[in-house]
Amino acid sequence: MIKSKKITFGLASIFLICLGAYIGVLSFPAIKEEFTEGDYLLPLLINLVGAFFGAICGAGLTWQITMDMKEEEDKRKEEEEERQDNAVWYGVREDLTTNYILAKEWLDQIERENPKIEKGHFNLETLVPFHASFFDAIKYRIPKELKDNTNLLHSIRKVRNELIKLNSITQSRETHKLSFGVDKEQLLGYNKMIKRKVELVIAALEENEADLLLKNEDHEKEVEKL
Repeated sequence: MIKSKKITFGLASIFLICLGAYIGVLSFPAIKEEFTEGDYLLPLLINLVGAFFGAICGAGLTWQITMDMKEEEDKRKEEEEERQDNAVWYGVREDLTTNYILAKEWLDQIERENPKIEKGHFNLETLVPFHASFFDAIKYRIPKELKDNTNLLHSIRKVRNELIKLNSITQSRETHKLSFGVDKEQLLGYNKMIKRKVELVIAALEENEADLLLKNEDHEKEVEKL
């Protein structure tokens, strides 16, 4: 698009300069009859004025097209920046929503496990790890929604840190089961710690639910922005 405008501008400028010069050339025979031989100053001036007129018009056209191209380029960059912001922000919210659902499932699983552990049944399901890498995208590109909202950014960082700890705790729980055999008190201790931290994650996400969590109808709206 910009290349096409440059070509158009060049051709238009050349045309205007040639047109001005041609006007002078056309007027030359008529003027020559009114002047003695060798007196060609006026036709020369007309040629120069015509060329000058073409140059001025070409310069004006150049300026206008340059401004149009700059405006178009600035708009394109702005739209690209917005598209990238939307993509990062949607990805973060999508992961947080997934983690919120997963946190609810963890809480339900812990609640189901504890009575079984009390009765000596230790065949427990492995907890599905949380997605904790979403914050990496924010490190490289902070969406506009977070640039002026440090509280929301702090909340997201807090959630990410808790998710990393929870993944570590559940991994330790699995290692303990495999390496040291089953211990009822330790398993209950792990579950108590997991429950407390999961509740912190759920509370933090629900506190900023409108900003951080995607609803079913939000998915289509967010995808349209990408």
